[in-house]
Amino acid sequence: MYKKLIQFVLLSAFIFSSFYCKDKDKAIDHYAKGIEYYSKKKLEKAIIEFSEAASADSSFLPPRLMKGKSEYYLGKYEDALKTFQTIESDYPGNAASLTWIGKIYMLSSDKRTEAKKYLTLAVQYDDNQIDSHYYLGKLFEQEGNVKDALIQYNHGIEISKRVDKIKRDLVEIYKNAGLDYESLNKPSVTPVASSATSVKKESKKAK
Repeated sequence: MYKKLIQFVLLSAFIFSSFYCKDKDKAIDHYAKGIEYYSKKKLEKAIIEFSEAASADSSFLPPRLMKGKSEYYLGKYEDALKTFQTIESDYPGNAASLTWIGKIYMLSSDKRTEAKKYLTLAVQYDDNQIDSHYYLGKLFEQEGNVKDALIQYNHGIEISKRVDKIKRDLVEIYKNAGLDYESLNKPSVTPVASSATSVKKESKKAK
């Protein structure tokens, strides 16, 4: 009896693992297609693929984040907000989703307090989020709080310097190995719009 129970448990685990792997592969496949559409600025199609990827494996976070970004750049701010709020609910303290929630709230003049709340949480959970520091600094600047704005901007600059330093070392390692870093590390996604420019334009629309 005990032997049969062990066999049943092992068989169940194997079946579960097989289905999980299939779901993971399906999610990755849809995600890759979504990234391709996103890079070509075909955001509606990208959203469909990212949604399929998230449905196949809800624990696979990148397609859910990319779905929210695509919705944002299409001007579907309410949809994007719901997407990022769901992520934050499933993964409390996720700095990326907190940053995007704050960024979306910045579009409404009556939501600045909420925006500051989420952006502050984002930097508390992950102090290396450049966007969080930038948008928090922008909020302080708009309030006339130059001191705190400068603190946030300087944080962002310091993070950027660290990233640049790491990149320089990586370039040197690649060079010594006879490889070209830039050609091997071209971004697969071309930003639809720069963060700073898009928020400025959208903030004007929201006023």
